[in-house]
Amino acid sequence: MRKIIRHFRQKRRAAETVIQSYQTPPPSPSHSHRAQQKNTQQQWQPMGHIYYLLDTLKLCYQSKAGLVTYERISPASLMALCEELLDGKLTQPQEMHQLSSLFTLSVCGVSWEELGHQTRVKAIPEAAAMRFSSMESRQTEARFQLANRRSDDAITSITELGALTNSLQIVHNLSVEQFIAMLEKANNGVPATLSKAIPIKADNFAQALTQSDKKALAQTIKTIESRYLYT
Repeated sequence: MRKIIRHFRQKRRAAETVIQSYQTPPPSPSHSHRAQQKNTQQQWQPMGHIYYLLDTLKLCYQSKAGLVTYERISPASLMALCEELLDGKLTQPQEMHQLSSLFTLSVCGVSWEELGHQTRVKAIPEAAAMRFSSMESRQTEARFQLANRRSDDAITSITELGALTNSLQIVHNLSVEQFIAMLEKANNGVPATLSKAIPIKADNFAQALTQSDKKALAQTIKTIESRYLYT
């Protein structure tokens, strides 16, 4: 199934559409210009901005009772939540090899790409993540996905990627408050023309695939199955 999904993502990337356009398209080009555009239609360039959707904050960890996930956490209630989880008999992080399971705090986001007079916004299921043992701990690792990492390639969690990659910024020894502050500072640096026109909300990340993606995936699976049946 992973191979089928990977094949589907490659097909979707090849036929990717513009989600949002912020400028009026230019007049109809000439035939030679259209041919040139066709050759460069896949060369979307990142605009260098990521906007973090702070209403998508998610906390995950392995407790003594099992895997725990809290979604859409308010930053203001994060400290009280972690303290309560650490105090609970069954909600305490599971210990393995005398080490407690780490909390992982992640957030979704969006980035922008441009091609000529067109701009599109891309959803990022995991734009930044931080691992920590408690709210007071400074032995932490925060990872920020860079805008040049294609969201279609973001199948692997950024917490599982190796450190030797040019698609991540890794920062050590941050407090949770500093991590949140960095997200807010990055959001303030995004031009208002982009941040005020974001068509993607927290609900868009409720499922891994959109309805159109599911239909396209079903069609891809059907095509692959028919090839195997008649070969």
